[in-house]
Amino acid sequence: MAPLIGRSVEEISDRFVSAVQRGDVGAVAAMLSEGRSPDTNSPRGAVLTVALRAGRVGVAQLLLQSGAAPVHEPWQSNSLHLAVRWDDKNLVRDLLAMEMDPTVHGPFDRTLVHVAADRGAASVLPLLLEVGLSPGTQNRRGTTPLHDAAAAGSEEVVRLLLDAGAAAEVVDEYGFTALTWADMGGHDRVVARLLAAGAAESTRSLHGRTALHRAVVGRSVGVVRAALRAGVDVDARDHWGQTALHLAARSDHLPIVRELLGAGADVDARDDDGYTPLMEAASDQGGRHPATVRALIEAGADLNLVDQRGATALHHLAFMGDPGAVRLAITKGAALEARNDQGETPFLVAATYADLATITIFTAAEADVHAVNDERENALHLCVAWAMGTGRQVHRAARALLGYGVDPAALDVKGQTPADLADQHGWGPLARQLRTATSGGSTPRLIV
Repeated sequence: MAPLIGRSVEEISDRFVSAVQRGDVGAVAAMLSEGRSPDTNSPRGAVLTVALRAGRVGVAQLLLQSGAAPVHEPWQSNSLHLAVRWDDKNLVRDLLAMEMDPTVHGPFDRTLVHVAADRGAASVLPLLLEVGLSPGTQNRRGTTPLHDAAAAGSEEVVRLLLDAGAAAEVVDEYGFTALTWADMGGHDRVVARLLAAGAAESTRSLHGRTALHRAVVGRSVGVVRAALRAGVDVDARDHWGQTALHLAARSDHLPIVRELLGAGADVDARDDDGYTPLMEAASDQGGRHPATVRALIEAGADLNLVDQRGATALHHLAFMGDPGAVRLAITKGAALEARNDQGETPFLVAATYADLATITIFTAAEADVHAVNDERENALHLCVAWAMGTGRQVHRAARALLGYGVDPAALDVKGQTPADLADQHGWGPLARQLRTATSGGSTPRLIV
């Protein structure tokens, strides 16, 4: 270490503050031994404050041992408030021994317990409670330390506060409880602990969802079980009228679906759009939710309820495109000829998506292949007009529909035949085949 003699006060101070900021205990100790004051000020305040703000606990302890005076004023510079943030018991104990007032509030009337909770300072918190600080003080925003710990996801601090008597049902200025904050933050373990401690669902999170809804969205079977054990209403509705079972069905989480069904969830609950959990599970085109669909059907889901557009579960299953699920629904009593608000039967929906496998299931079940919708479109019109599949899929489905007896000469309300629609898509070979079938000629091999 170069001697301090011959250096300017500003240079010496800058070097000293720099050593404090970077936490260089050795350099700070050397400068103190050479005469630097532990109460040196800088543009950022006393060097003790600089050390505490930067989390340089070792340097802060050295400064205190060298006689530095802690800052007693409230707000951002209070030494005790700054020290609690770093969860060091020895440092906090040293400051308390210097007769610092632990009841001094910081910004927004935050107590030391608020600071410890927000920072997850589980080591320091018992010390603060031992000196008589309350675990349940509300600041000017109505926030308690339990709110802060829950929002931060600190399970250990939540446990300590609950053990110390913190009330879980206190609401802040937003009307939120600690459970709400943990729920919104996705802190599943904290949610489970609060529920186990008896936190009630007196308030909801954003969108009106309970802890059970959130556990389903988070795909946490453990929190789902904790919520159910705590008595959360298994059929509680969010702002869209959806239950936890709706969400589980849509996300295709079969273990959670089974947990909810086992807890008595209403398998036929209808949301604001009239959707049941089965409709939610079946509204994923491509058949990615077959196991969930089967579980709901086997649980006794009413297959003939309709949504706001008049569609039954079988309409949705035809859209989903899982032949096995369609077959199961039909065997369980789903109405083959139910009409949605466009006059479409489930068979017509399957034709719209050129789903040959599902079309075959419907024809085997003797669905009316001559059905038309409100626009007088038959299965061939829909298959060709919407072109929802690949060109090859549409061609193969149209050929099959011809074979099942669907009329290629039928006119829709615009006076168009299926062949006219094929022309509009540039499918000349398919248009010619349809016209040949209309004239009674033989059905040529498709050129795809």
